[in-house]
Amino acid sequence: MTLGVHSAATGKVVNDIDRRVPDLRQNIPKDYKIPIKFIPKEMGDMCWAKLNLYYLEESLKDLSEKFGNISSNNLNIQILIQFIEEKRIGISNMNTQMLEFECHYRDDKWETGKYFNFVEEVCNTADRERPEEECDPPPCPTTPIPTEESSSAQYTSGQDTSLSISTKEIARSSASSPSPLRQVVEKSLFSLLFIPLLALIFLLVWKVRSRRNVEHPRSNRGEEESFTEPMAPQPAGETSEK
Repeated sequence: MTLGVHSAATGKVVNDIDRRVPDLRQNIPKDYKIPIKFIPKEMGDMCWAKLNLYYLEESLKDLSEKFGNISSNNLNIQILIQFIEEKRIGISNMNTQMLEFECHYRDDKWETGKYFNFVEEVCNTADRERPEEECDPPPCPTTPIPTEESSSAQYTSGQDTSLSISTKEIARSSASSPSPLRQVVEKSLFSLLFIPLLALIFLLVWKVRSRRNVEHPRSNRGEEESFTEPMAPQPAGETSEK
């Protein structure tokens, strides 16, 4: 009779969970990231659900603190926590099993839909698992297993690296090939330097020509004076003889 009552009560709670989980999935924003520590199915085998009970309960407690005491979300989460706690307390070797599988647990942040799908599956599976069931843990992984958060971080860092490389290539190409504006500025500066040079050449030519003009009238004046000198008078005897 005790087992029958317990089974009936558990079935009622599970049915209530199936009704409340969709409400939480709908009320909480879809893009909200909820922290979770879990063990995958392929690692937990037949003990998968009960190995996830403790950390799932802790995750739901943290989530309930985001809502007020009179919030419907808080009430629905408390019902889930109560069910998980009852299932966890009924497992005698819970701590030992968790220590054996400790290296297979993963930390991640899931969006609302994926998170509550996991909650619903764990609760329904834990209700069918036998508490006394024991499982042998697989060998611990030798390398850290990447999560969704680390994968997205690696993808972002890869984008940043490619962006920095492309930026360097653009800077290098712009340095090797001068822009049209730079060419125009260089031509303008060359023209500004060429004009004073022309002025200096013109000034030198003008000075040389001026100096020649000054010397030329003096030489002409000397020649005219030599042509206009008076002839010496002839003696009187020579004139009479002629």
